[in-house]
Amino acid sequence: MSLADFFTNVALALLALDTVRAILAMLGWVPRQTKILGKIIYGNYDRQLITEGLKELGFTHQQSEEIKKDLKSSSDKTLNTNGITPQNAAQHLIALLAKYIVYFDTHIQYGGSGLTASRYYINTMEISHNNADKKKLVAIMSYLYASVNTDGRKPDIVATPKGGNPLFAIDFAQHYSSEFIMIKSKEDKSRIVSITEDPTRDFNINYEGSWGVKERAKKVHSQKCIILDCNTSGGSQLIHAIEELSEIASRCKDFHLEAPNAAFVLFRVDSGKTDIDQKFSDHACTLYRFFDLNEDIKKSIYELNKKATAEHREPDIYYRDDASQIDKIISMMKEKELFYYSPKEEE
Repeated sequence: MSLADFFTNVALALLALDTVRAILAMLGWVPRQTKILGKIIYGNYDRQLITEGLKELGFTHQQSEEIKKDLKSSSDKTLNTNGITPQNAAQHLIALLAKYIVYFDTHIQYGGSGLTASRYYINTMEISHNNADKKKLVAIMSYLYASVNTDGRKPDIVATPKGGNPLFAIDFAQHYSSEFIMIKSKEDKSRIVSITEDPTRDFNINYEGSWGVKERAKKVHSQKCIILDCNTSGGSQLIHAIEELSEIASRCKDFHLEAPNAAFVLFRVDSGKTDIDQKFSDHACTLYRFFDLNEDIKKSIYELNKKATAEHREPDIYYRDDASQIDKIISMMKEKELFYYSPKEEE
């Protein structure tokens, strides 16, 4: 055998081995996580597939490398937010609400001082008992906060009414390394009336988490405070929380509290007759949310639930039919001027 024939045979053997490796990678018979074989078989197989696909679409090698770099950057940004981005946060929220919506044959009533009648109930408290879905809610809410946070400051304090959703609010506070406090209503039987009428003592006793606020005040000159809950109807509980904290801010100077001027909920459970925005404005506060619901919108969300349930799966924005239905729901909201979210572009 000549030297040329030897090198030819070696080249053919290597090509044959590479072909076998590529076939095994495509078939996926060997688990990717296998330490040695997985690395040998797959290598940069995914990157090669992307490169070939981009080449077929007419991109140059340099353009392909830039696109792959951007894809990795985007992937890194969304890794800890369950794939939720500013642009799809509202869609993810609707899919989650569809998962937890309940239908009743007759109208039910819920709410605080003003009752709301509906055939639908969205169990956001149950969402907070599912850790994976609660993380999604926190990511979704973080984008709502970012979209209106003009000063770029993180909240120092996240406060929620005791009758709200403290599990969700605690995780949101942890997301920003903020202090969390829970506010008891004045009618709460566990609330203690201070015989000295000392506002500092009252704050320490009746606001769960207040001791952390006191310690934080030693390190900062001003504490930004926001009110947060998963949803609202008439807003009474949130208004009460605003009044309480505004009073504490004016009377307990040592805590360096800023009176809250913003309240955040994911959605309003009904569009209602009450001008809820004016109600909050009267208390020098703005209520931010993604959207308001009405019976027709809730019906459409429930239809999304029914279809997914019939197919033995959960509502998902990456299913074509679900995505189409969610887009229709958002169009309904916009048509009725019930959609308020405008995503802030990521830098």
